Amino acid sequence: MAEKKCSKCFRPFGCRADEGGCWCDSANLNDLTLSKLRLLFDDCLCSSCLSEFETASEVPE
Repeated sequence: MAEKKCSKCFRPFGCRADEGGCWCDSANLNDLTLSKLRLLFDDCLCSSCLSEFETASEVPE
């Protein structure tokens, strides 16, 4: 498992994307939200920060 820091809150978290799948694969994000997040952040978000965008109707600019 790779150790990463969240691009939003900078807390460390574990990423398993290189191991065939990560918890973030199951995040419920629409295409527009995912596109905006990719523009706003350089790398992955922790589960807490990512879950904020699952329920948000809009992503901040």
